[in-house]
Amino acid sequence: MTTAEYRAHEQSVPWSDVSRNSRTVAEKAAHGPVRLIRRGVDTDLILISADQYDTPDAGVFTALRLTDAYTELHDRDAAARRVFPWIEFLTDGEQGEFIRILFTKLEAAASLSSYSDFQRTVGSWRGTAENYAAGIVPAADDALDWLDDPAPVERP
Repeated sequence: MTTAEYRAHEQSVPWSDVSRNSRTVAEKAAHGPVRLIRRGVDTDLILISADQYDTPDAGVFTALRLTDAYTELHDRDAAARRVFPWIEFLTDGEQGEFIRILFTKLEAAASLSSYSDFQRTVGSWRGTAENYAAGIVPAADDALDWLDDPAPVERP
């Protein structure tokens, strides 16, 4: 997430709320950055969740691995397969779509120095591969019954 994206979702709270309403401040930080405003001090602090802190680094690291593999192999498919061996669980069509989207997202991420969407895309495709590996495959469209009006169900 870029600085501009952080600021767009940023909430501000007084520094004293950290001790008086720590649960509320923590809940806000779970959903986006929280600016802790300190009176009499030139610099405020920003509180973010560990996931928000780690995501940009994970995205940059993934991009670096992919770029390194491409530099060595000079082939996008081979580079993607080296960095993401789990794509073998995807169908042939899905593998091609993943590789196409992967490099499009990487180029966009690099142009903005914002790798969170790139990392989410990789995670989403990996989740699909994990499901296939576990034997969970999508049903054919004709095997699905679509409900006109959703009905509540009991929790399993």
